[in-house]
Amino acid sequence: MIKYLPNIYPDELLYSLFCRYNIYSGNITHKMSFNDLYTKRSDVPSQEFVGNLNADIMNILDNIYDIRKICINHTMFQYYARFFSKERKCEALNTIIKGNCDTKNVFSILKRYDIDNYFKYCPLCKKEDIEKYGETYWHRIHQIRNMRICTKHKCKLHSSNIKITGSSYIFYDAQNNTSNNDIVFIDNTKIYNFSKYIEDIFNYDIDFNYDIPIQTILCNVFKNTKYQKGLQRHISKFVDDFTIFYKKIGINNIPTINQINRTLLVGDRFDFNTICLIGYFLNISSYDLVHKVYSKEEIEKENKTHYNKKNTNIKSFS
Repeated sequence: MIKYLPNIYPDELLYSLFCRYNIYSGNITHKMSFNDLYTKRSDVPSQEFVGNLNADIMNILDNIYDIRKICINHTMFQYYARFFSKERKCEALNTIIKGNCDTKNVFSILKRYDIDNYFKYCPLCKKEDIEKYGETYWHRIHQIRNMRICTKHKCKLHSSNIKITGSSYIFYDAQNNTSNNDIVFIDNTKIYNFSKYIEDIFNYDIDFNYDIPIQTILCNVFKNTKYQKGLQRHISKFVDDFTIFYKKIGINNIPTINQINRTLLVGDRFDFNTICLIGYFLNISSYDLVHKVYSKEEIEKENKTHYNKKNTNIKSFS
């Protein structure tokens, strides 16, 4: 039985709210808090989403905040669903609201690597949180893959020892699982600009009526680069230059040539990280990557040039 639910903070992960609930509830074990919140003990919810919440907590969240807004503004939904089609975005939101789903199937979530596998935090954000709220919390924006600095303070994000994904679900709150690390300011314009780029894309409101395929946006820019001549796309050269570019600015989570092919040419991949890396490399503004408008005729024309099994005239040199 939920006795008290703390207020949720700006950009706070829902998981973080539940971690703070675990502290304030008076429960002496994580299991007790889990039973307060979830339907079945056998569930292993994702820290990035909602999970199969019981009717009690669902009603509380819906009455106070609106469960739809919670899913959009306090989970990683905007990361994983950002570039879905109109129909798929709506279906994904409705599915995670219900909770009893495998989010890996809904979003085709790729495995996290290196520091992105752990909750990240900014020591200056922590200090400000404590001054303003009396405690700190897990910020969504810090958990974006390839996010290496806090754009607000231009300092390095530190990794905690808490995994974002795992086989168990423990309420690891940010207050007691982060330290007052030395503040390391990053005087690197390139990494700052890229971090701000992905942050802006993440933070744009999702328009559930917007339905311009991301493949159309990317390919309309790609065709005017040195990597395409006529219908010949030099993907291998593109990937070589792309990889060198990102390694120079310290980005290590770089998509493979297969992932890039499936995003640009096949059009069946909608991974936020891959799309942002391609968009930034092609000098597509964050606004255009999310809001660019094309006519139906332009979309159909571009789609005809994409590689697929029925269109064997298009060549991609990889």
